[in-house]
Amino acid sequence: MQRTMYVIGGGLLVTLSVALLVFQQTRTRSAQSLATFNSQVQAQVGEVDWQNNGANRQRLVQVIQGQVPQVSTGIVKTDTDCTPDSQGLSHCHDVVTLSDHTQITVIDTHNMSRHRCLRPNESVTVEKIAPSWAKIIVKSD
Repeated sequence: MQRTMYVIGGGLLVTLSVALLVFQQTRTRSAQSLATFNSQVQAQVGEVDWQNNGANRQRLVQVIQGQVPQVSTGIVKTDTDCTPDSQGLSHCHDVVTLSDHTQITVIDTHNMSRHRCLRPNESVTVEKIAPSWAKIIVKSD
């Protein structure tokens, strides 16, 4: 009986140690990914304060699908995947139908506790900033 308890206890200790190691590696990888992401953004559009992205009804978004003309109006269709990361930033996926009836999908990185998400059926103006970056201006709150 005592031997069985040692085996179970030892197995539990090993499992917890492995789980902690995986968690630390994931956290380190996430920090490295964020640093790489920020340097790529900086190269294309300059310094961005993600914590305040969305202030004054304006937000910088990464275009991951579709083409953005120089300037267009649009309607937000969806807002999904808004779970915040460890820094409190959400990386919401939004689909916007543009005035020419094409659609773009963007990632809106912002702090939801400071600046709300885009809302379905909301009217926006979309301005191209760089090949895969745009500014979205919400027409009204």
